[in-house]
Amino acid sequence: MPSQHLIKNHPKRILFTEGQDARVLQAARQIAHKKIGLPILLGSREKIKENAVNLDIKLDGIRIIEPERTELFEELLPPFLEKKRIHQGQAEKAKSLLKEKIYFGAMMLEQGATDALITGASNSSSSDLSLLFRTLSFKENIQTASSL
Repeated sequence: MPSQHLIKNHPKRILFTEGQDARVLQAARQIAHKKIGLPILLGSREKIKENAVNLDIKLDGIRIIEPERTELFEELLPPFLEKKRIHQGQAEKAKSLLKEKIYFGAMMLEQGATDALITGASNSSSSDLSLLFRTLSFKENIQTASSL
């Protein structure tokens, strides 16, 4: 198991697709406070801030991304369109899909904009995994995936 010193010297970007969830906010706060990672929350900035205030959680060191309002959306859209093999007339549907946090997060992971993706706090892990498997590509020599 890596030492906490090693983790602090090489913090990883940890993306939470359910940034508004109270448990996610608490986990992100711990990660930022202990400096063991760089938490990224997906969701409505307004709602995340409101929930954080209600829970007395400081958002210092925590990044918030609204998929439909970030410049990253335009960077992730072309590879997403290619991945989904979008036919003429389906681009708007694909754009709508990419605004969904699970798809956006999967593309962030695949394109190297985050090092890890955590999901399943509000949704069932099986439904999130199903969507992830439809979006992510397996690395060479990797044939299985798991969750806990």
